[in-house]
Amino acid sequence: MSSEETAAEKFLLQLKQKFLKEKAGFYYLPISVQQAKTAVEFPARGPAQVSRDIILAPSDDTLVKTVMSVIHELGDSTEQIPTPTLENVKIQWSSFRSGVSPNEPEPSIDEREKYRRMSSHTAKEPIIFYAHGGFYCTGSPATSRTLTTALAKSTNGRCFVLDHRLCPQNPFPAALVDAFLAYLSLLYPRPDNHHDPVQAKDVVFAGESAGGNLLLSLLLTIKHIHEKYGGRIKFFDEEVEVPFPSGFACVGCHMDMTVSFEFTDLNLKYDFLLPEPPAMSDKMQKCAVWPSDPPRGDMSCEISALCHPLISPIASRNWRLLPPMFLAYGEEYLGREGKHVAQRAVQDGVVVEFHHYQRLSHCFHLMYPNLLQSQHVIKEMARFFQTCVSKPEVLKCKNLMYPADLSEVVGRDIGLPFVDPEDLPFNKILERMRMRQSKREVWKGPGVKPSSSLL
Repeated sequence: MSSEETAAEKFLLQLKQKFLKEKAGFYYLPISVQQAKTAVEFPARGPAQVSRDIILAPSDDTLVKTVMSVIHELGDSTEQIPTPTLENVKIQWSSFRSGVSPNEPEPSIDEREKYRRMSSHTAKEPIIFYAHGGFYCTGSPATSRTLTTALAKSTNGRCFVLDHRLCPQNPFPAALVDAFLAYLSLLYPRPDNHHDPVQAKDVVFAGESAGGNLLLSLLLTIKHIHEKYGGRIKFFDEEVEVPFPSGFACVGCHMDMTVSFEFTDLNLKYDFLLPEPPAMSDKMQKCAVWPSDPPRGDMSCEISALCHPLISPIASRNWRLLPPMFLAYGEEYLGREGKHVAQRAVQDGVVVEFHHYQRLSHCFHLMYPNLLQSQHVIKEMARFFQTCVSKPEVLKCKNLMYPADLSEVVGRDIGLPFVDPEDLPFNKILERMRMRQSKREVWKGPGVKPSSSLL
């Protein structure tokens, strides 16, 4: 190891330690407080350009029935999963505008006019369907605006940013239903929406952390609709196709909600994610929304549902039909989940790019936007998006590793397979997940004796 690499590793470790000192306590605040601070809307400033719209829900429940049918058909009948309501969904269009000062206020004009102006100076494609992260319980389009603006700038495109319902008030599959409704409405807008119909070949899915998990679940839902229902659905009294987007990308995607993979020393040293989720810790403070009523063992779902492939996509039995995938991780345990999914997806004919940024933490591109690696991963995502919508045939599988470096970002393709074929076959992964699921306990509050339950 060179002295420069050692200096880089020390610097990145200091960044992580500084984050823990200044911000780690936030994740143990009452969930209602976290939501009040993050599930917010505020005006755009400077080069960030936005246009807000509302996606209207159909009057019939076909979409919800379809999602619930897919859930039951992909499950094993042991999961307890509530049927969600179908509600209107807020979205934001996000783009980059040049030639303005960093503090220039958002124009005081109609939202439709904002969209018209946005469309006049951005390319037709790619349209980036974006879902924010935040453990499914926090976040909003506004809190991800810096990132979506950067993606729009790098592609000269637009982001269609989902504002889905949050947990624990709205457990799975409420956010999935919101995402499905928003995607169909992107393709088949109502007259009151700002945008014209968009072709799926011009759309890419993107997210960070839990947002990637959500959109990967939507892709698996679309896949099942193709395999079992001919790829069509009734939407506002019309039968429409449910096409795949041209690609999927995520930084720090959650694949296994049971947290069955072991944490290595490197994970614990350089990343802030811990084996015990904050929401299940005695450090977590109670509030009106968490623990839920009745108490659950996970904010997003019942313990019995943790191994369902639309909650933990790593449990999906095949990945056929899916579009090209771009997966990026720091030095986090989630990377092992991602590599197993990447390996099985490639075996099923999917093109996968895997990008491992060594010694960096989960969602480093959000936490440290000025780092070379953060800027690099955004540029790589933009390159991937543009290739997906223009020349998808040239995409190839990659397994890139980026050493810690403060002066340049140079990746080395370490080749396939992503994981050793002998390292945890699929059936062993499922066994480990089931074991972790069986040990998960209902959280009733700090200091309250937990109880095991698969309800």
